[in-house]
Amino acid sequence: MLSERQKSFLKFSFFYFLEGAPIGFLWWALPTLLKQTQWKIEDITYVTALLAFPWTLKFLWAPLVDKQSQRWGYRNVILLCQLGMISGVVPVALYFHSLSLGWFGGLLVLHAICAATQDVAIDGWAMASVEESERGRLNAAMQAGMLTARWAFGAGLLLIPNISVNVGLGLIAGLVCVAPFILMFLKNEKAPASSEHAVGTWLLERAKNPSVLRNLGIALLSGAGFEAIGAVAGPALLSLGYEQTEIGWFYTGSVFMMILGSWLGGVAADKVGHARAFFRTILAVFALCAAAGVAHIYGSVLFLVFLILVYLGIGTFTAVSYSYFMDKSAGEEYPATMFSTFMAGTNGCEAASAFLCGRFVAQWNYGTAFIVMGLLSLLSCPLFRKTQKGNAATA
Repeated sequence: MLSERQKSFLKFSFFYFLEGAPIGFLWWALPTLLKQTQWKIEDITYVTALLAFPWTLKFLWAPLVDKQSQRWGYRNVILLCQLGMISGVVPVALYFHSLSLGWFGGLLVLHAICAATQDVAIDGWAMASVEESERGRLNAAMQAGMLTARWAFGAGLLLIPNISVNVGLGLIAGLVCVAPFILMFLKNEKAPASSEHAVGTWLLERAKNPSVLRNLGIALLSGAGFEAIGAVAGPALLSLGYEQTEIGWFYTGSVFMMILGSWLGGVAADKVGHARAFFRTILAVFALCAAAGVAHIYGSVLFLVFLILVYLGIGTFTAVSYSYFMDKSAGEEYPATMFSTFMAGTNGCEAASAFLCGRFVAQWNYGTAFIVMGLLSLLSCPLFRKTQKGNAATA
């Protein structure tokens, strides 16, 4: 028999599987499948750009999720989101060939908005359900679910010979149609009641709080090195002579490295403390990014080795950073809103790092760009130290 803790970890791993499936399909598989149907690249990028916005902007409507979770319970909010996901993706799966670009993009944006909103409720439920001392392992379990789904509905789909857009859409539609029936068997839990502060008042107070601002800065800066490498890893491998199929298998292996890294990081973080583990991981990932940069400059086969280790570090970084930001959000009046705000910072880091890295590669080369972006990530360290000193002073 599973213990209550194991049941909780399994539940949230399943929830993150539900989160990862639409992300993997919409961001990894769909662009490739659309290209195979002779879509224009400008139409593909138009749709994919639209689909990225809900996950970046979800913090804007996160206060509504916090409030409704207090009234309806987390499970019911998630169920409502899943009904919205169904209403967006099922018509696309059924009528793909007859939909205009506007209807195709609009329905998938509806699906993406509901999926991103579901994420807010899941994160709020996770923070309310698990003790701080276990959040590292919780995030490891959740990342395992997330990454498995992203591979299965993203890169994994592309390994199926002659798979079509219709089949891919049908699979994702099937998942979102089955998930609500599974959720109905879970006990509904309401969010803890907050004080009577209005959302606007609370947001204004938090926006003036130095610790919150420093943590937002950490979210914006700390992942710059690995986010940059992740954005151009494929082209960097091509530049060293690797074949497209070899790169595809590399990405498949990288998913399993991230799962391993998240588990190692989550267990270690619960033992040594989430803040300490996060700071050490920032330094370790910088070292790996710099080593990968040097190896690429010299065209060494070691680049592949360090790149694999970078993905191990990404898994570790994700588990420990999510645990850290959950710790900083769980005691807030609107915890899901605060956590979503920090996650918006990490999304901003991803977008900005990809943009800057592309310019640095054009100006210099891949290796130098990786080293410079890694150095940018270290700008988060003074903010981190100051935040920890502030916490110690107020303890």
